[in-house]
Amino acid sequence: MNLRFFILVFISFSVFLVSCEADIDLQNISNEVSLHPDLIVPIGSASLTLGQIISNNDPTKQFLIGDNSEISYLRFESYEYPIPAFNFLKNSQELTRNINLTPVGAPIPPYFTLPPITDNVIVNLGINSNNENRIDSLLVKSATISMIVDVSSDLRSISPSNLNFSIVFPNGQIRMLNGKSNIVTCTPGGYGMINNIPISDFMLNTSGAESGIPIQILIEAKTGALPIILTPTTAITCKINFTKLDYSVVYGSFKSSLNIPIPLEQRIDLDKDLPNGLIKFANPQVFITATSNVGAYLNFQIDYIKAFLSTNQNLTPVYANFNGKQSTDIGLGRKPKIPGDTIRIPLRTLDKDWGDTNLLFENESKPDMLEYQFSAKIDPTIRIDDKTPDFLTSDAKIKVDVKTVVPLNFTKGSYYEFKDSITNVFLLLSNALNQNLYTDITYTALILNISNGLPVKTTFTFDLIDSVGKVLPTTFEKKYVIEAGKVDANGLVQPGKETKQTLQIAVSKEQLSTLKKAKSIAYKVRIEGADINSNIHFTKLNTFDLKVGLFVKGEINTTIGTKTQK
Repeated sequence: MNLRFFILVFISFSVFLVSCEADIDLQNISNEVSLHPDLIVPIGSASLTLGQIISNNDPTKQFLIGDNSEISYLRFESYEYPIPAFNFLKNSQELTRNINLTPVGAPIPPYFTLPPITDNVIVNLGINSNNENRIDSLLVKSATISMIVDVSSDLRSISPSNLNFSIVFPNGQIRMLNGKSNIVTCTPGGYGMINNIPISDFMLNTSGAESGIPIQILIEAKTGALPIILTPTTAITCKINFTKLDYSVVYGSFKSSLNIPIPLEQRIDLDKDLPNGLIKFANPQVFITATSNVGAYLNFQIDYIKAFLSTNQNLTPVYANFNGKQSTDIGLGRKPKIPGDTIRIPLRTLDKDWGDTNLLFENESKPDMLEYQFSAKIDPTIRIDDKTPDFLTSDAKIKVDVKTVVPLNFTKGSYYEFKDSITNVFLLLSNALNQNLYTDITYTALILNISNGLPVKTTFTFDLIDSVGKVLPTTFEKKYVIEAGKVDANGLVQPGKETKQTLQIAVSKEQLSTLKKAKSIAYKVRIEGADINSNIHFTKLNTFDLKVGLFVKGEINTTIGTKTQK
């Protein structure tokens, strides 16, 4: 049940004068709200409240009835904005080392195990190459070290399988977790080939703005079937770099903005749902809740909220207004203390007093889209008094929940017009009057006793249409007005101030002949405030009571065949 459906249901219950049926089931009203006689209140009586109408016609719960009887239209949206993960290897550098063997000139026999060779180096990951952020440590889930090994020509007699490389991580900067060793080994699959060495579950310390990892390379080698003589150019060449570094948590100081690049759009379609009218909402409200697992104090910013017509970019959009500005900053004030925690913080409610939300749709061009633009950045001013470290997880994100609440409360000047037609509306009445009970009918009148407790005036006009679509000439009244209940300055119907009136729709004998020729009725309903200065404020307690009677003057056939004047 959307806003348009609410208004059409209301129209259906306002136009009781076109009814001819004998009963109505409020539980089974068509979702299309067609004004077929089967769906209109019959000749008889009815007493309805808006609360009943909504309860029976809102299966998706798009309307909320509050404890104060306020009726509001609801819209929920939820959006997640992942924070881009750090690409720490973007500025990494490959390490190339030529490791010479000694002693030079000494012959080395076949199948001889050489003394272990060590080399202490630093592999530059480029972790702290970005001046905006300072990375102190990383909890690494998995990483891959790629190593290419080659040897000088005088060592080609040594099979790659007789070379064993060990990479030793110093305990001060890499702490292996889960009892794993800080030494990883590799035997090359061939010279010039890439050898991938996986490592996992370790904490990497890069405090002091370190960008690299110190490692020790330990080489153990055994000669092949031929003796070799070492020369000054005899060397083993190693090329080492990290090709994968997947972290779960990074600790440090983060200064860069966490921009949310994609605007959030919410389709409203007032022009589609309510094409003929001007709906001026008194106080639309937007409730925004931010949920974050970012381990830093954030300053959440509403960059803008605008209403615009997507089909015509030449029309000037209307922006929410925050003390003369289109944007506003909101400090979240809390942060998760440890990885895995989240915080959920409701922001200040946007309404007519903060954001001028009542002006977003007060435009006859009827904007059909709301667009939100959010961003967030680290707030270092709050961080000063908190000694817990800031952190970002690899799945860091900000979730924004937006709940739009539109009370059915409209300011003066609001109106809505609806046009439609009803076919076969007089068929049942004609059949009833053509039965043997009545003959020579000279006058009929439909009497409506109305008690209107709704805050709106309804004007109903109609024309009779014949079988070829032409308007039939008539002399009876075709415009009827149901006056609004007495409202106060806020548009609320005052208790006991329902407007009571009687409408008489009279049809003479000649007019009845015209009425019988009608195949359909084309009608227009206009709903508006009690007067041009009246607001409109619906509540569930608004009532509409109706008693309908059909008066017929003519001659009645008795059971003995005589005629009696009635």
